[in-house]
Amino acid sequence: MEHFPYRPREHQEEVMEAIRDAVRRGENFCLHAPTGFGKTPVVLSALLSELNDGKIIWAVRTGNETDRPIEELKVINRKFEVFGFSFRGKKDMCLLARRMNISSYEGVSNLCRLKRESCPYFRNLKKLDYFQIDGPMIFSEILKAAESIQVCPYFLQMMLLEEASLISLSYNYILSPLGWAIRHKVSFRKSFLVVDEAHNIDRVAMELNSKSISLTSLERAIKEDEKYDPKDSLGLRKKLASLRDFMLKVAVGEDG
Repeated sequence: MEHFPYRPREHQEEVMEAIRDAVRRGENFCLHAPTGFGKTPVVLSALLSELNDGKIIWAVRTGNETDRPIEELKVINRKFEVFGFSFRGKKDMCLLARRMNISSYEGVSNLCRLKRESCPYFRNLKKLDYFQIDGPMIFSEILKAAESIQVCPYFLQMMLLEEASLISLSYNYILSPLGWAIRHKVSFRKSFLVVDEAHNIDRVAMELNSKSISLTSLERAIKEDEKYDPKDSLGLRKKLASLRDFMLKVAVGEDG
């Protein structure tokens, strides 16, 4: 109970003790409670009391939800000094991409891969000797702090991983190869994994492992083929047009 920052309400103490017991026995724990129960501070406080040399990996459905556990950690931090932050991807954290008005995931990833060594923010980060940590940070605070000293926010996050007791991130980092970037810095074997709203995880896993193509992409590919192969000597345009027609039929059928 020492890390719990509020006056406990009905059943909160029992749930925290049940979580601690499960941790000590090395068992998984599933919590289903009504809205307003206070699941986030209850789970977070229970795990912090059992944390040794590992970390708490808090996985949420989308990047936009990563700040919530950190906001609760800020309340706990008023009495117990503990650091954590919400981890976001390059799309949200690349200052160079923002300057160049590149907003797509693929565009930002390619920019980082091709321009990293010449990027002024990345080069400045390599010269950084010290970064002041004053408490838990949501992603916008990391972004603002990095921008103020002209260093790369994304790779600043990577440096902060080793200092954090709580890392809040999206499901993608535990379900897809994206996670390897973090696992080089954080031992998942020694960490507690919290899957928030776990009933969503199967759908997200299917979406991550599925490929999709839009009609706009098909139309663009057809125009590119017309430009570089006017006679359609490879037959590619015919196949693309056939796929486009099929997608249009399906769309019409679904609309009734």
